[in-house]
Amino acid sequence: ESIIANLKNPVIKAVTEKIYLDNKEDFYLYPAATKFHHAYISGLAYHTHSMLKLAKGFLEVYDWLNADLMYSGIILHDICKIHEFDSFEGSNYTIKGKLIGHISMGVSLLDAVAKDLNYSDSEEVMLLQHIMLSHHYYGNFGSPKKPNIAEALMIHFIDNIDSKACVLGEELELVENGDLTGPIGVLERERYYKHKLSE
Repeated sequence: ESIIANLKNPVIKAVTEKIYLDNKEDFYLYPAATKFHHAYISGLAYHTHSMLKLAKGFLEVYDWLNADLMYSGIILHDICKIHEFDSFEGSNYTIKGKLIGHISMGVSLLDAVAKDLNYSDSEEVMLLQHIMLSHHYYGNFGSPKKPNIAEALMIHFIDNIDSKACVLGEELELVENGDLTGPIGVLERERYYKHKLSE
């Protein structure tokens, strides 16, 4: 909420704040997935929080990136997972989730909010829609477009890092120091060694 309050661009701030406030309760309850990364109650909020923390580092190193697009894009990129799953516990995909998916639903939601706020034709909304459309990068993972703005590419990388690091951390917790994990599906079925320096 403090990040949203500090957004400088009025269009980005208005659409982000409205979508967040309208979906706040479910946002803090729903998982980010049915399996693999952040597949637990409040996983969506935790995934988003982790990505925002990672983005701060990216913005310090690559200060030419637009912070408002980065932060808003991260907050909004998975927001419609609350409509993709049937509940916040023991989640399964809804029919709408299977047939349309959170990416397309997110772009539609952003379009509707932009119309309500009279920002439909703004470049800011188009850029946020592009971030949503491209954050999975590959078509077979649900993205109809690849990233074509810098912020969209960075959000894709950050999303990928957090989702894979989350799974790796969970798998490493299951084994003792000196052992290998089982094959990890999201990491090309590689097994990872939990070295003796692990804490």
